[in-house]
Amino acid sequence: MPKPQAMHPVDWSELLSIIERLLGPGGCPWDQAQTLASLRPHLIEEAYELDEALAAGSNEAIVDELGDVLMQVLLLSAKAEGGFASTLQGVVDGLSAKLVRRHPHVFAGHCAQDVQDAEAQWHAAKAKERKRVGGPLESLPQGLPALTYAFRLIEKATAHGLLPAACQPVRDAGALGDVVEQLASELATAASVVGSSEIETDAEAKRRSALVGKLLFEVVRLASAWNINAEHALRDSLKEQKALWGGVLRTDGVTR
Repeated sequence: MPKPQAMHPVDWSELLSIIERLLGPGGCPWDQAQTLASLRPHLIEEAYELDEALAAGSNEAIVDELGDVLMQVLLLSAKAEGGFASTLQGVVDGLSAKLVRRHPHVFAGHCAQDVQDAEAQWHAAKAKERKRVGGPLESLPQGLPALTYAFRLIEKATAHGLLPAACQPVRDAGALGDVVEQLASELATAASVVGSSEIETDAEAKRRSALVGKLLFEVVRLASAWNINAEHALRDSLKEQKALWGGVLRTDGVTR
């Protein structure tokens, strides 16, 4: 069921007063009971729902999900130390200052020849800010999904000259093939001892786990060379597989 839409245009002050009403005396018990910790999974869930709406391309759904993400931002601001108004003002002030700092080609008289030049200036400005908190690879959130983390890590490594800037799919496919060969060898070894009394050791299990991890990394690296987001590609494939299985279950009359 679609969510009810506002009957009249709402300005920011009215929206903020609604949040304050929800969190104040006589407001919503659920909203009042939330904490920074309890809101974390809701923020992640809403971000994924927005990602799905963006992939579907429905403007109505995008607007709806943007509103849900904004709701989480407002609730988190209200729960943060310092209070709602102070935190939200800090968010606005900090974002405004950051946008000016990281766009010297717009606000500081510099010139950006193209998208790549603009991106390079963004990264250079960001690097100056990050010097005090570690290297350029330390800024990635540890909680990102692994495929997305690998994609962003490769992107950053390339931007800082740790990986070749030019796409080399043939080289990356070769590296992927090497890992597949190693895994095939491991599988052959495992198959040869099936039914025997030999039990897989911790060292063997860790070695195979490391190979699978390396395989996944090389898949993301190859996808990056082809300008493919591995996270999105896998999600699209999962949707197709789920639809296929769903069709089979409906045909067979089997329920799970």
